[in-house]
Amino acid sequence: MKKLAIILTLFLLPKIICFAQNIDVINAYNLQGKQYFEKHLYTDSINSYRSALNLESINTHANAGIINSYLARATYYYNKKRDFNSCIDDLKSALFYLKYSNDFSSTQLSKAIQTTEANLNDVIKQAKKDTSSKGIFEEAKRLKKEGKLEAAATTFHYALSDSKYQMSSYFEIANIFYVLNNLDKAKVYYEKVLSYDKNHSQSLLKLGKIYETLGDKNIANNFYTKAMNGDIDDIGILNKLYLDYQNKIKQNPKDYQSLINIGAVCQKMNKFDEALKYYNIASKYEPPSTNISKINIGSLYMNKKDYQNALKIYNEILSKSPNNHRAQFLRALCYEKLNKYQEAIKDYKACLANNPDNNEAKENLDNLLMKNLNSNDLITFLKQKLNKTPNDPDLNYQIGYELHKQKQPKEALYYYKRSIELGKNDSNTYLNLSKALYECGNLKDSLDLAKRAQNKFPDDKNLIAHFNELYNVDLNNQILQASKLFEQQNYNDALNMYNAIEVKNEPVLLGIAGCKFYLNDYKASIESYKKALDINPKNSDTAYYIGLCYYNLKDYLNAKNYLQKSITLNNENSKAKELISAIDEEQNTLKLNEIIGLIDKKDFKTALNKLNTLISNKYEDAYAYYYRAIIFDELGNKQNAINDYLTSINKNPDLKEVYYSLGVNYDILNQKENAIKYFKEYLSKSINEKNELTDYAQKRINELTN
Repeated sequence: MKKLAIILTLFLLPKIICFAQNIDVINAYNLQGKQYFEKHLYTDSINSYRSALNLESINTHANAGIINSYLARATYYYNKKRDFNSCIDDLKSALFYLKYSNDFSSTQLSKAIQTTEANLNDVIKQAKKDTSSKGIFEEAKRLKKEGKLEAAATTFHYALSDSKYQMSSYFEIANIFYVLNNLDKAKVYYEKVLSYDKNHSQSLLKLGKIYETLGDKNIANNFYTKAMNGDIDDIGILNKLYLDYQNKIKQNPKDYQSLINIGAVCQKMNKFDEALKYYNIASKYEPPSTNISKINIGSLYMNKKDYQNALKIYNEILSKSPNNHRAQFLRALCYEKLNKYQEAIKDYKACLANNPDNNEAKENLDNLLMKNLNSNDLITFLKQKLNKTPNDPDLNYQIGYELHKQKQPKEALYYYKRSIELGKNDSNTYLNLSKALYECGNLKDSLDLAKRAQNKFPDDKNLIAHFNELYNVDLNNQILQASKLFEQQNYNDALNMYNAIEVKNEPVLLGIAGCKFYLNDYKASIESYKKALDINPKNSDTAYYIGLCYYNLKDYLNAKNYLQKSITLNNENSKAKELISAIDEEQNTLKLNEIIGLIDKKDFKTALNKLNTLISNKYEDAYAYYYRAIIFDELGNKQNAINDYLTSINKNPDLKEVYYSLGVNYDILNQKENAIKYFKEYLSKSINEKNELTDYAQKRINELTN
């Protein structure tokens, strides 16, 4: 549907003769509505026509005008604003006046209804509205709450297709007609409610008000009297009834029905003592077979929460009339209040045997039976109920819930799914079905369902928490599978699995970095480790591995920076300390090799400067002092050479060539004893060796000794 069709011509509705008290005012509203419509001020036009209809609900011009105004505004919302929801609401409002608010009939009207309904269905599909019975009913309640009464009434009409919502929908439609001052239609719908529940107090009360407005006080009072059995709290009506029954009693003091009724009015007004007075008087004149006054006395005691005295009254009635189902029902209520459940169950059953249509007794009996059954018996009981009404979504859900409670998630699955198929559309049903799927080991389906449920009920905190829990379980499972491959040294497959994980949290990034490390892709490994460190800047091990990657890349500066960061985060990180030492050692070895090259080239001055710098930077290796001693030797500085040779063997006593050099230098300085001493040390470390040095050392020992 590219564009909505607009019905712009006023409908030629049948003319109905009527006599409005405010015909000039109505005409003024109609004229104002027409002027607003012509200026495309549709909201103002609707308000004007509605004002006219409040004065005369069957005014043909106002009806046609408001229909066209709603259709025009619906078209504007659709074509200009692309506001599907507002368009739908206005189409429904137009249908209310086209189809439901009056009994007009014409070919033009039928075509208009057909076109409007086709457009409405089209836009509903585009808006992806929930078209389940429950969804329609909830939508109608929302519209009513927002004050969109006509749209709500049309939606409640759609909800009538499901018997579960029929009585409630009829009542809501009646209330809307009542508010819109269409009393004739309101009367029709309240009477429909009474066809479901003849004692529906609010409908009886409203019918009484309608007939009173229409001037028929006798019929009004009859409805008010019937409404007394329910929760009527309109003090004005109660006062009217009170005066009416007082007048009747004055005319006939033995009129037990009026005495009972005025007692009921007093009871509703919380005048319990006065009510009891009238009930007691009525009991003197009432036929023994009816017992209405005594039943009301019992209910009076129940109002006062005096259940023991209420029981005495009902026991008295039932002793004389054992099949009085009303007394049986009320006595069951008393027993239930006193926690005497077995007695209550017995009375509810007796009541239903005498009056099978007492739905409240049925419901109370079921609740009591369920409350007093163990889990297995309760499930059996619920299944027996389900055999009678297999398409009851709530009952299917309840059985699933009880099975779930009994640690039978597999059995619960069927009933949860069945309840959703039958239209149960609340967050708890989806939540528990997802939980049952998870408990059956089906994490994937459980997570998928939880995700869909969260989209349907985005504000449900329990669903959000459940979804997050499942998501974390699924994430941890994926990480666990990848880590197992890693432990098996299957780094390529592990890397693929880590990369496939949607959320790149710290464990996933560390897994990726580890795989790349062992695949010798150190640069990529560093990138992932750094991302992990951004997430958790206090992880000493992550900083260490970044340093290790840089070490393998021979980038010692960055390596030491990250290793030092690792130690700052954790001073006990021995691996980082050891690697820093190893880096220092490698760097100093490179420098020492460079110095040896300079010595070989006879560039003693440069070599000496570099060695001095190396030693001043706390490089305490024996070879550093050994090579500096060699330089001093070459430069003729024998004493400095001797000092460095001594330091060298102090750090590493196994450097035997140093002993030879010391012997030679002491010999040159004519320090015979020291020369002999170090020549001997050299020979002792050169056992089984014979070369020019050992020959010379032995020769000088002999010469110096003699």
